[in-house]
Amino acid sequence: MIDIINKLSIEPIELVRTKKVFGLRTEGKVFSDDEIIDAMLSNPKLIERPIIVKTKPLLRDLKKTLTKYYDYLTKIWHS
Repeated sequence: MIDIINKLSIEPIELVRTKKVFGLRTEGKVFSDDEIIDAMLSNPKLIERPIIVKTKPLLRDLKKTLTKYYDYLTKIWHS
């Protein structure tokens, strides 16, 4: 979770849902980053979703797949 927060360059509180969840009463309370992260890890429904983290290997594989698909379609259309 900490790795994702660092990659996104945000504060942990920015991942917490803003709507009332489970009737938690948090108004007026101040939580440390560690407390927020612990709460999200113990109760994933607190996390605002989706979180998408792109990786270079994933993008590289996607590019290969799309290129093969494009080449295949081009070959069929020109046959």
